[in-house]
Amino acid sequence: MVKGKLSTGTTIEGFHIDRLMHTGGMAHLWSVTRESDGATFLMKTPAVFEGEDPAAIVSFEMEQMIMPRLKGPHVPRHVANGSFEIQPFIVMERVEGATLLPELDRPAIPTWFQEIILRCLEVKAGRRHPTAAQLAHDLRHPGQVTVTARGEKMDTDGFFAALRRRGEPQMSLIDIPPPRGIEASDAPIVCVAVNLEDMTPELADALQRTALRTLEGSPDARLAVLNVLKLNRIALDFTLDEEGHNKHVQRLVSLKDWARPLKLGEGRVTFHVLEAIDPAEALLDYARLNNVDHVIMGARASSTMRKILGSVSAKVAAEAPCTVTVVRRRNQEAGGDPDG
Repeated sequence: MVKGKLSTGTTIEGFHIDRLMHTGGMAHLWSVTRESDGATFLMKTPAVFEGEDPAAIVSFEMEQMIMPRLKGPHVPRHVANGSFEIQPFIVMERVEGATLLPELDRPAIPTWFQEIILRCLEVKAGRRHPTAAQLAHDLRHPGQVTVTARGEKMDTDGFFAALRRRGEPQMSLIDIPPPRGIEASDAPIVCVAVNLEDMTPELADALQRTALRTLEGSPDARLAVLNVLKLNRIALDFTLDEEGHNKHVQRLVSLKDWARPLKLGEGRVTFHVLEAIDPAEALLDYARLNNVDHVIMGARASSTMRKILGSVSAKVAAEAPCTVTVVRRRNQEAGGDPDG
């Protein structure tokens, strides 16, 4: 389990950490040497420590899925991925040469060129460059480019700072659309919500059997295994648990352990830890945004508090845009609340 920060001189899964090259807002870049042949590469590790943005983990999961599939001279060659059980990382080809980063903060960049870049990044189609021909025209005739207030603001705030605001809007983790599977597909999506805090072996087995039966009924279906990390409504939330482990990563590893007996290939199963104040709303949002076809949930024994406040399963079953199956142990009393 991930615990403690990396340091130079250590070795991880056959890669020797030489030095820290760069620290960003969501990840760190290291120069590493492969012990088997002495080849040098670049290693990227996510920020998973106390106070770090949990979105870094979500983004890193997606990057680990996408990068091995990227090919061509415009991307560094993928070498290896590190599991979240030990240390998540991506090792890639190290492309030598200077980057454009220092150039972006230079005040010498013409304001008209900054304006053109902003137009290329526009979300609203009406304000974006409509065609490549229009972009080429502006580049050839800078005197005809009208600099807007946002372009002038880039002059005072700094070019790269403005680009960062434009390309990375500030949002909380619950505002980020849940990650989809590895590839876009029309295959049915089956979602299993797993509560790791109150999961008995009997219930875990029942969920696994139900998931397998559902997948067998539609052989091309993909499985999304979910857990909701409940956030406090008022009290302060901490990234790490009492033993210093990242809560998000710990749950991600546990979900993979739960799904291992299913023996599904990499392309058929994905794992997602959602962070939200309301678990039912988080599951409903995931089902809506990802066009889920079937939700499977476990059920816990009934309690007075759940009878008063209502259960997660009741809300999901009533409002989900798809079929919902609630799994209970054979000897469990009726009216239980679901895991997740």
